[in-house]
Amino acid sequence: MVPDFTLLVALILGLFSLADPAAGASVDPVRTLAGTGAVTLVVVALTRMAADRAIRAVEERDAEALVRAGRGTSLWPLFGWVLALSLFDWGAFVSLHVPRVWFLAPHVVLFLPLAIMVFSGWSAIRRVETHFQPDADAPGAIRRGLARNALVLVPLLVLTALGEAFFVLAELRVEPIRRAHLVHQAFPDVEVLVVFLLSAAIGYFAPAIMRRLLKTTPLPAGPVRAAIEQQMAALSVRTKDLLLWETRGRVLNAMVVGLTGGSRYVIVSDALLARLPLDEMLAVVSHEAGHARLRHLQWFLLVGLSSILFFRSAEELLGPALGPAGGLFLSFLSLAFFWFGMLGWLSRRFERQADVFGALHGAALLPDAPDVTVPAAPAPVPAGTAAMIGALDRVAGEGGAKYSHRHGSIADRTAYLAKFALDRPTREAFATDTRRVKWLLVGFAVLALASTAARAPGGLVRGQSALAFGEGETAADDGSRLAKAGDADGARAAYARSRDAFLASAAHLARRPDDLRLRALACLARFNAADLDARHGAGLLAAKPGYEEALALSRGTFDGVRELIGFHARIDLARVALRDPDPVRGLADARRLRAEAEPLVDGGGDRALRSARLRFLTSAIRLRDPDPAIAAQARRDLELQARVAGDGPNWDDLAADAKAELAAVPPAPR
Repeated sequence: MVPDFTLLVALILGLFSLADPAAGASVDPVRTLAGTGAVTLVVVALTRMAADRAIRAVEERDAEALVRAGRGTSLWPLFGWVLALSLFDWGAFVSLHVPRVWFLAPHVVLFLPLAIMVFSGWSAIRRVETHFQPDADAPGAIRRGLARNALVLVPLLVLTALGEAFFVLAELRVEPIRRAHLVHQAFPDVEVLVVFLLSAAIGYFAPAIMRRLLKTTPLPAGPVRAAIEQQMAALSVRTKDLLLWETRGRVLNAMVVGLTGGSRYVIVSDALLARLPLDEMLAVVSHEAGHARLRHLQWFLLVGLSSILFFRSAEELLGPALGPAGGLFLSFLSLAFFWFGMLGWLSRRFERQADVFGALHGAALLPDAPDVTVPAAPAPVPAGTAAMIGALDRVAGEGGAKYSHRHGSIADRTAYLAKFALDRPTREAFATDTRRVKWLLVGFAVLALASTAARAPGGLVRGQSALAFGEGETAADDGSRLAKAGDADGARAAYARSRDAFLASAAHLARRPDDLRLRALACLARFNAADLDARHGAGLLAAKPGYEEALALSRGTFDGVRELIGFHARIDLARVALRDPDPVRGLADARRLRAEAEPLVDGGGDRALRSARLRFLTSAIRLRDPDPAIAAQARRDLELQARVAGDGPNWDDLAADAKAELAAVPPAPR
């Protein structure tokens, strides 16, 4: 079953919308909640209207209207989701108001409107299907939709749950987990190992899970079971059991699931057994066995893991050029690779290989069967080919999909099988194409590994720097916690550890001075170390070299870091300038730095904080104005800002800075 492409796009957009909570600081909760709720209700209504149009099209035998209505049921949820995220800032709102330490709660709240819209679309499609299958129901539509998208939803849920569990336990200071979380953040390629282990686990447990999800039962003993057992033995495909899938006659299908013979099941549907002759049913089973014999699932896993490595390398290479939107662009590029490459081009070639395998081995139990005349071929073809062609034609004739994104057109498949049986050049071309596909996949895996090896040295240095940076953040959090608890000595020691860790993080830049990502990390680390000097160390004047170094580093890095550090470093250097023994020179430097910082206020997600810091600096400069009225107004502004503590660490620091400026310039005597 192929996942819904629109749902994949919506999931990517949703995950990228869970930004830094600061990005949602300016979101209007009433507007966001009302707007998102209204969009959700409108989409539900529109999907029902699309279903009504489709039902009328069925009754009026209007094929074009039916197609348009079917598209609407899938496109309206995506359109509504884009509106909720872009126009009403739903993702930013969730990031701000649902703490990440609540495990999966942010993701549940985030995707709730999307789930309502998508479920409504699935239910609408099911309403149309009731005109063909009266026993169809809405809960069944949702179950079918979830099953159809399980290929994406299950791994995504598992990875997200593991990542969030690590984050929560790290926040709770479970030391081994905290350390593992830091290592994972510092060395993102570790995730590939996690994906590999999860894939292996899913591959091992998937057959048992599939057996329960499909509510299968062992295929009863009898001629059919005996024939399938003999067929699988003839094809050298070991199985754990043969299972019957009860679909009340709705599904003509068979599948072989499992990476190993000890966990592999052969599953055949009731409709397949009821409507296909024995020879055609065995051909279908042989097709599925071909996937196992040709190791198609293993090839898919190899390509999937290789694509993760390849796109990580692409992100590292292209990220600086693509800018802030680079991550989203590469995510959609990887989605296109997955959809059009793996589920499209590669899947159709694997299906052709399995078709040929089924044709060659479908009559394995009847090696002396005579050739058979079929409508698709100008001359008699081998019995196995005839059975495979007949099975495909029968599936199409019984209302099955005549075209599938993963399988291609049934007409093309049957025509190819007939040509393969009768035309030697076609068989030779097939063998050549099979080899080319195999070597192409091997080449892609080698390219992915080579690109990973090429970026490994830089990644290791960045990882060590990021690990030290993470330790610095943890120690700074410990210092804040101890300070609030009244443990001044413990807080001082924690802040000292934090400063040393940030300096160690910045020192790694000397090993790879041309690495932009490492430069950005060093810039942030050096600024944080200087900030700790200013607030919990030797004081503001001693922090000046650190701020200057951070500002110099920011000029040669990414736009986001350049604007962030460029703004805050200038504000703090202006504060240093105000302490200059030469007041005239100091005020001139402070005004210059303020003018340089002002254009950077609107950058990034901390606009509110930047605006407040710029206003603070403006007041600090005016506090030294010779005009008493201007100085008095500036003092009132600073007194107001000195009372904003409690809204977060950055705002606490702003309040402390305001108090420091007030103390540095005593009020004029009356």
